[in-house]
Amino acid sequence: MEASLAAVDRPRGAASNTSNEGSVGSVNMVLILKQEVKHLQHKLEEARADLNAKEARIQELEYSKIEYEFEGIFRERSKLESSTWCQERGVCRQ
Repeated sequence: MEASLAAVDRPRGAASNTSNEGSVGSVNMVLILKQEVKHLQHKLEEARADLNAKEARIQELEYSKIEYEFEGIFRERSKLESSTWCQERGVCRQ
């Protein structure tokens, strides 16, 4: 009997207000979650761009290292060839 009195004491439309508040709260939560997903997607795109830039820089450095090593090899080869050339001709500086 107390339950029926509580229902009578409740103002008209109170039950529907409670469900509206719940739906408004869940709509707000959905909007917040959508914003968070967009934020995380943006951060992911930034991280991917950063990673791509770093990978490109690593590739540049690897190419530079290879070029430097080749230059060293060619320098050494050229020294050897020139010393061999001058030795064959007897014109080497000591």
